[in-house]
Amino acid sequence: MEDHSQDNGVRFTANEMAQLLGVSERAIQQWADEGMPYVRIKGKVNRYPWRECHEWWLANKYTGPHAGSAERMPSKIASEAELLHYKAGREKMRLERDKQQLLPIEEIDAAWQQAANTVKDAVLAISKTIKLTHPSLTDEDVAAIDKACKDTLRAIAKCPTQQQNA
Repeated sequence: MEDHSQDNGVRFTANEMAQLLGVSERAIQQWADEGMPYVRIKGKVNRYPWRECHEWWLANKYTGPHAGSAERMPSKIASEAELLHYKAGREKMRLERDKQQLLPIEEIDAAWQQAANTVKDAVLAISKTIKLTHPSLTDEDVAAIDKACKDTLRAIAKCPTQQQNA
């Protein structure tokens, strides 16, 4: 194994690396024999550089003989993988916003409010215009339609929005 004694990265003992990866110390020693990076200190003690070992473990975890179930994934690794996933998603959204493929929430809220007002006005106009288009309807029929429209709008207004749930 190459000597990286000038490397300033974080290095762990086999026991510490085993705890981080959720495996036995023996597995770490076997993996070192199979290519997992380590630094030999004073010719007899191995130290495992976190970044290189992490990369090796991920490469072998998903494609090599040391692949295991997701349930065995150590919490530190899982946390780092999740963080990278969210950072990538955030960067993707930033790029889409910069390309004007996404709208700021303020513009979306304003557009939805405008659409809601348009729908409300159209529903309220039903009872006023229906008598003109259907002259056979009685005043009681029109009043019932008007009440049904207003009740529907009240019911819609009571629906919780995502913002109210937050």
